[in-house]
Amino acid sequence: MRYDAVSSAFFMANKRDISRAIITTMILPSLTTVTIERRGYGRRYSDLPVDHLDIDGFIIDCSAAYTRPNQYDLRVGDIVRWRRGEQILEAIIAGVERSSERVSVVLRNTTPLPDDFFFY
Repeated sequence: MRYDAVSSAFFMANKRDISRAIITTMILPSLTTVTIERRGYGRRYSDLPVDHLDIDGFIIDCSAAYTRPNQYDLRVGDIVRWRRGEQILEAIIAGVERSSERVSVVLRNTTPLPDDFFFY
């Protein structure tokens, strides 16, 4: 009788640990995204996921994606906005390079926007 109670308690403890592990692994990391607008046209992309982003540019890795680098409509002069914590930054695309596996974008004039800027 005591064995059944001990094994039942052990099973329940392991079940809780397994459930916690499954929930922890199911939580997705936050995506790094940018919004692209084109003067005279409007918004091109909302929350476009990027693999690397800093004030000098961003990279989209297409090696494991269905979308290929030539399918992204990014042009010199497009306006890029993104969040860095609570701050909103804006830059202008200065150059776009495409290879068979990735899109590399160079940014210029990166500036923070006012706190009361309405992003969406």
